[in-house]
Amino acid sequence: MRIGNDIITLSANHQMAKTSRAISRSLQRLSSGKRVLGPRDDVAGYTLTQNLNARLRGLTQSNLNINIAKGVFETTSAALGASIDIVQRMRELAVQASSSSLSFSDRTNLQTQLQSLREEFDRLVQNTDVNGTRSLLDGIHSLDLQVGPNAGDHISASLESFKSSEVFKKTVSNGSYNLSDSGTLTANARRIATADFDGDGNLDIINPSGSAVAGIDILFGEGEGNFRATAVITDAATNLHDVAVGDFNNDGSIDFVTADRTDDTISVYFNNGDGSFQSRMSLAEDDKVTAVDVGDFDGDGNLDIVSLVSNAAAAAIEISVRLGNGDGSFQDASTYTSGDGTALEFDLAVGDMDNDGRDDVIASLSVGGTNSEVDTFISDSNGNMTLVDSVLPTQLRVHSLDVADINNDGYMDIVMGDNSAVPAGYLAVYLGMETVLLRFMQLRPLAIIRCNILSLAILMTMEI
Repeated sequence: MRIGNDIITLSANHQMAKTSRAISRSLQRLSSGKRVLGPRDDVAGYTLTQNLNARLRGLTQSNLNINIAKGVFETTSAALGASIDIVQRMRELAVQASSSSLSFSDRTNLQTQLQSLREEFDRLVQNTDVNGTRSLLDGIHSLDLQVGPNAGDHISASLESFKSSEVFKKTVSNGSYNLSDSGTLTANARRIATADFDGDGNLDIINPSGSAVAGIDILFGEGEGNFRATAVITDAATNLHDVAVGDFNNDGSIDFVTADRTDDTISVYFNNGDGSFQSRMSLAEDDKVTAVDVGDFDGDGNLDIVSLVSNAAAAAIEISVRLGNGDGSFQDASTYTSGDGTALEFDLAVGDMDNDGRDDVIASLSVGGTNSEVDTFISDSNGNMTLVDSVLPTQLRVHSLDVADINNDGYMDIVMGDNSAVPAGYLAVYLGMETVLLRFMQLRPLAIIRCNILSLAILMTMEI
């Protein structure tokens, strides 16, 4: 028996099926817009397509994550805005409390309002949340955001604590401090100064003995508010009334100078570079020395020394200026009268009062035992001093003073501390202003602030 096959028909059917499949795949490509529909079309292309698709889906989800985080940020921002409004109101109350016309009861009421505002501030910080997710204001919570499809595509968002105990400690201060370290000194601490004596980048403290016990204490800082063993310099006079620091020989190490009231001298101590010091170099003054400070009075780049001297023989208070040569030596003293023999010398401050690039000198004297005279000496290019202004703060006995640009107007101002018995506890601020014709600073009283009012009010007032 013979079986025949229609080879031509079978071949035609096969080609038709193949063509049909090709047409179907072409139609799929046309309808989907995709060149690669599966691994059979292009293995490498299909793999790349799947990777891109996975990345796209990951980016889509990341975008949703970002939108959720955006809600948290917006809520946090709103809470922060409300907190700022509270702080502004607290500032208004602080400024109001600085007025001397308020009674103790008035200030007590203001303090109660401040405390209530502070509690509301903390409530906002601690209780603001979005769908159970806390805001970022408490300093504890943070957000980890997945912003991409890969493991490393994430960012973290966090803020320092906005709790009132942290914010007001950093920005306003309530006038209280934590005791970081304490220790026993050689003798009474009359005046202290800070500088990096051993070159380790941490501030150290120097305390010259203000009593009959001779000695100078240096407490070396460790950078965290604590101090290691105290070094004691015994090569010193007794009853040291003041100390000032500076690099007198331009060797890069900080030296210091003391006011030796008992010996009628000033003593310069040169640093060996490691916080130890050479034997003192004593420079004789006309009489008892109460205060000492340093500055560049002739503008030559070398530190000079000024001291406040009570010259009994001349029946006058003098400032004594020694110009530095830059190598640790000094020129002979030049003296300038500041008050008469009835005055008592108290303190010195140094600053550029006339904005000419050279330091000038402010001296405070006690006049008649209860009032004070504050004299301004302006230096010239040769380091010579001229008394250009005297102010008499009413009912103040200015025992200490300093200079700084309190109101940020570019002119140095004077802050005076009162040591009188009645009235007690005053702080006087004099603002400096330029007089174009005379080219020096005149002074006018800004405010006399009772030191026993709200400490917050004092600090806020000083920032105005």
